[in-house]
Amino acid sequence: MLTTRSGDDPDRPGFADGVRDFARYAFAPNELGYCGPDDFVELMAGDPHRLAERAHEFEGAWTYLVTLADALDDRVPLDPEVVHAYWVGSDLLGQVDSRVLIGNLRRRFRGPATGLLPAITADDDPPAHHNFHVLAVYPWITMLGVDTRTPLSILQSCCIRPGRVERVAGDVVDVSCREMSFDGTGIGWGDAATVSARWRLPGLEMVSKPVVGEHVSLHWDWVCGILGSSDLAQLEAATQRVLDIVNARLSGA
Repeated sequence: MLTTRSGDDPDRPGFADGVRDFARYAFAPNELGYCGPDDFVELMAGDPHRLAERAHEFEGAWTYLVTLADALDDRVPLDPEVVHAYWVGSDLLGQVDSRVLIGNLRRRFRGPATGLLPAITADDDPPAHHNFHVLAVYPWITMLGVDTRTPLSILQSCCIRPGRVERVAGDVVDVSCREMSFDGTGIGWGDAATVSARWRLPGLEMVSKPVVGEHVSLHWDWVCGILGSSDLAQLEAATQRVLDIVNARLSGA
């Protein structure tokens, strides 16, 4: 059963790092007004304890973070490794019982606007990853057959996706990353395109200044993290797992 464990445990090692990492990835949809508290920018620049107390207001992400933390027994939702597993991916995803994850999601997200969630079972072995929520639980996935452009653009932007830095110009970087495609029966990654993304606000850096050639993670039009080779592989693997699950349902398999 899903609990309401607090993410605020300042005595745990890495507490501030976990809060900061969560905030970096959560900022983009908050800026767009989709989720989280209205004063999130001020919280990011202030005491991490106050930010941790409000993190549960990101209701979608919080369900996964609590599920991950419960599966790992000795963790809290904003433990840096829990946060990293949810947004980027790691071997910790394999420790989550799929039956528990599906049960928690179905209790938390109900009604017709739950994408493919009603059709997905524990046997699909879904990962407790942000991209699963975007591609399988958000309703946009069910709209691709009606108006491909808008749903596909939203799904692509909301997914955490990797890209390679091509140019850095002030607060903005140009990043080469693959675009999401839909062929009428399934979704996947198509050709690469160059997109612009921000990496800092005035007086508030999301990440250290990106360097040309580095791989970064994108959420909407923000750079959220620098990806090492292991991180890149984990993100790609988690996303591919989600795509396999989603495409099986879209094709009626």
